[in-house]
Amino acid sequence: MQTFYTISKSRNVIIRARKNKHNYSLLLDIEYGGKRKHEYLNLYISTIDKKRFTAKDRDAIRTAEMIKSVRIQEIISGKYEFIKQAILNHEYILEFFSYLVNQKKENKSKSFHKWRSTFNHLKSYLVKDIKFINLTPSKIEGFKSYLLSKLKQNSVVTYMNVITTALNIAVQDGLMNFNPMDKVRKPRSHETPLKYLTINEIKLLNDSETNHPIIKNAFLFSCFTGLRLSDIENLTWKQISEDNGRFVLYLKQSKTGDPVMVYISTQALKYLGERRDGNSKVFELLNRRHTQVKLKSWIKSIEGINKDITFHSARHTFATLTLTYGAGLKTVSELLGHSTIRMTERYAKVVDKLKQDAIDNLPTL
Repeated sequence: MQTFYTISKSRNVIIRARKNKHNYSLLLDIEYGGKRKHEYLNLYISTIDKKRFTAKDRDAIRTAEMIKSVRIQEIISGKYEFIKQAILNHEYILEFFSYLVNQKKENKSKSFHKWRSTFNHLKSYLVKDIKFINLTPSKIEGFKSYLLSKLKQNSVVTYMNVITTALNIAVQDGLMNFNPMDKVRKPRSHETPLKYLTINEIKLLNDSETNHPIIKNAFLFSCFTGLRLSDIENLTWKQISEDNGRFVLYLKQSKTGDPVMVYISTQALKYLGERRDGNSKVFELLNRRHTQVKLKSWIKSIEGINKDITFHSARHTFATLTLTYGAGLKTVSELLGHSTIRMTERYAKVVDKLKQDAIDNLPTL
């Protein structure tokens, strides 16, 4: 029986040493997509005791680490032959799509969730897996109709874009001769009206009583910081600190994975409550559905606010408020953690409309 020892470990590639008669052979233990392979490196060490490594042993391990880094990059890009072969073995669309979703997950891709959702809908629509050769434009039209019957237009656009990308990969990998999506009319996204609160409506919320003060404070804190609900749910006290007399919070956005620093205004500070130990949650929210239901119920009970408000409306509120009170588009984009300024431009349109309405409402003489 062969004996293997772990020398260095990463997510998909492990450097192992196999015991020989007089030394140890170094190899890469590569696991990806449920498949495994050993790649022997023709490198050797005299011992597995790191304290007794010779200069020659250390050189061999450094070389093995370099090869491991190359293999990891090849796996991420799909260029490693082991991964290529795994792709070519797929002839069924759901099997192939499942492979791509797992690849997104293992690479910690920001788009993993929308790929997984698209896959789940495709699986529900097809019921049974089909071969690539049977995936026709009419079949995809049927999937589009299925999505439109269940989802909003913009969500359908997102999922159909994922299908296009997946089939383009299949064409590149020789699994299909052409992308049937090229013959399908893609749905167009609609610019949905932004739901936000005015400063007067925020004042009404601030002054209103509720049976769920934690939800109230979390929502109003988001109105003055622009944080998403997912980031609010995970926010701990150790992420909040004082910097030159200003309170700031540091976090990695749950949606994008990007690190951001958020300044906390004097008004936002009022909603934080009494500080607790570092690992404690700032807002002890029960669960997502409970938060949304109780928030909607509370806001609908307040006279003077006749809007369908969700927790995400707080983020829209923050954007429109900061633009209204003089912040530039680039500044607001950075405060929201947007990857491009184009994502922030829709808020500028809202503020421009508010300015036009203000001019139109001036009295005539």
